[in-house]
Amino acid sequence: MVGHDFRLVYYAKGKHSPPVFIGGRGLFSQSDDDVYDPRIITDLALGYDFNKNLSLTLGANNLLNVYPSIQDDGESETGGYWDAVQMGFSGAFYFAKLGLRF
Repeated sequence: MVGHDFRLVYYAKGKHSPPVFIGGRGLFSQSDDDVYDPRIITDLALGYDFNKNLSLTLGANNLLNVYPSIQDDGESETGGYWDAVQMGFSGAFYFAKLGLRF
């Protein structure tokens, strides 16, 4: 038996207002907003059952390797170009699953 899963996930425009640490006294101030443009993420998985006890699935999350809008103000909470808002920031994830039934 052959199976499949196809998914499009829409992430609307988002705004993130990260706090900025003001050293010495543990005070925080509000920084400028980080604005994230809309994105569409594509997930795909294809599976095949060789018999009732063995199956294989190959797939990808974020198949087209889409990233959030780059925030180059140097003040993201992660210290990189993106905060972990919207869809994360790790790009595409490819996988293979082997299923065994006993």
